[in-house]
Amino acid sequence: ERPDEAVHQCPDLRDMKILPGHGNQQGGDDAQRYLSVDDFREAGRLVRPDATWWTDLFRLYAVAQIARAIPTFRTNDARREAVSLLDASIQERPALMRRLLEGSSHRWRAELLAMAHEPGPPIMLVYDHLDAGFGSGPPGLTLRGEAVTGLLDAWGEDAEPLGSRIRPKILLREDVFASVSPANVNRWRTRDVELRWDFNELIACLSNRAKQDPQLQTYIEREREALLHALDLQVADFVFLFDERVLPREKQAR
Repeated sequence: ERPDEAVHQCPDLRDMKILPGHGNQQGGDDAQRYLSVDDFREAGRLVRPDATWWTDLFRLYAVAQIARAIPTFRTNDARREAVSLLDASIQERPALMRRLLEGSSHRWRAELLAMAHEPGPPIMLVYDHLDAGFGSGPPGLTLRGEAVTGLLDAWGEDAEPLGSRIRPKILLREDVFASVSPANVNRWRTRDVELRWDFNELIACLSNRAKQDPQLQTYIEREREALLHALDLQVADFVFLFDERVLPREKQAR
């Protein structure tokens, strides 16, 4: 979502075009241009048992995001029509989605393969937030498992022919990854990299999130002075929120 910051953290990405594979779940001005949870639910209603609908859906959105971000890739009607899905209203999307996914299951794969051989920068499609927004009940968890399996199926088949030109970066919680089809777990396990929080970054994130509550913000401002002489400022808020307010005593809370 913040490619400039990504490049700052990892200069090797400087020459790569970083795009959202399916968008984010956080809303914002461009929310309608992303594949939303409502789109997933609509797709779930459209899926046929014998279809590769999920796999085709992610290929369609990959084509759409690339063609929207890089105008030189909008070289035919199919790609321009894919981009129109991103700009369609919520009401227009179901019928358009159905029409774009009807017919040959290899239509959007063929477009991706063609893009990989056309001039332009290397592209990274980032998939995040696929572990959120589906709901915690059985229907939502089933839908999430189907959607994520479809994504891994698409890239499991396409990663090699697309080579280094178009590549995915898929971020999944471990429990979500473990819930997909066994074939996908085995196929992707060799590419699995565990991401861990830096402790100081984690406590800063938790503290900043907690301080959005006005009462906690007031409490911290009133009480933390006593700790400032002994603790790093970055840690002081965390200690007050997660040590001082948890019983029975500080050592056990830590």
